[in-house]
Amino acid sequence: MRIVACVAVTAGSNPTGYFQLDDGRTIHEVSIPLLKAHGVLENADEVETFRGEFYREQAYSLQGVEAISTLSEGMIYRLIEGGGIIAGKEFDIDDFDVPEGVKFIGRAGFQGLTCLKRVIIPSSVETIEEDAFNGCVNLKEVKFSKGLKTIGHRAFANTGLCPENPLVIPDTVENISMKNPFPASAKYVFISYDMNSNCRRALTRCGLQLRSSSRYGY
Repeated sequence: MRIVACVAVTAGSNPTGYFQLDDGRTIHEVSIPLLKAHGVLENADEVETFRGEFYREQAYSLQGVEAISTLSEGMIYRLIEGGGIIAGKEFDIDDFDVPEGVKFIGRAGFQGLTCLKRVIIPSSVETIEEDAFNGCVNLKEVKFSKGLKTIGHRAFANTGLCPENPLVIPDTVENISMKNPFPASAKYVFISYDMNSNCRRALTRCGLQLRSSSRYGY
């Protein structure tokens, strides 16, 4: 018995999935450990891969087929209308520098990618849309640049951000979603003295402690 596809994922800060088996049945992910323990599910360890494929298909449909153009022959990532970027089906990069010139990270564009460990956002990016990196459980570090203005709903929710890699928000940021933009696992976030009260509130609602970013040149 094998999983052949992820067919649905529930909404929320802790999404769960439904998976189709090769015999046509659909199971909830809570059944997977039991099936694995009984030795009847051959590819239980590929669950996150299938979930990531589902998220990326959703990202493509959200952007619209006509808006997508191939940026690289291997479909590692794609440019979308308006100067955005989303992952391609062959994305397998662990340390990813978003190309300079990209204006926004597309909605759900990299959601569920377990290969990602580090992301660098260039100064050209102004917006990180909702769920952009949600579910990238191995993402431990993200580096922003001045120029960023907006961080959307659950942009980095359910990631592995940690205090060992300081989370520094540039002073150009004007809007941060109140809906779980970052995981509490980051513990601290470094901000400028001039950050507006709404952004501060959004960060503290994530369970993060606010610290001065002056040491990082912001």
